[in-house]
Amino acid sequence: MNPLPEYVAGDIKDLIYQMLTVDPIKRPNVDILLDSEIMIHQAQLEKENEGQFQDEQIAEKLVEAMNLGQRTFKLKSGIQKLKTGVHDSKVKKVEEENRKLKLMLENVS
Repeated sequence: MNPLPEYVAGDIKDLIYQMLTVDPIKRPNVDILLDSEIMIHQAQLEKENEGQFQDEQIAEKLVEAMNLGQRTFKLKSGIQKLKTGVHDSKVKKVEEENRKLKLMLENVS
């Protein structure tokens, strides 16, 4: 059997050699491999990384919701300004018409 590279060492090296055992009776089964200390440790690392990933996803969704809230507020403010502007414009038109009518009445009298 070819030796493993030098960077493969310790428990992982032993585990790999056990998995490469030709004799199926001497080769560990899946349950034994999964119960090995190194596989349990790897599962814990993956679980921690998954938790961090979920936290990052939650944070991203919160930022998206905040941005959506800000955009909604800006849109509502813009709509209110438009309504106010339209109202002011109508008031000015009515006031102008009233002024013209008063002038006409003064001229008639």
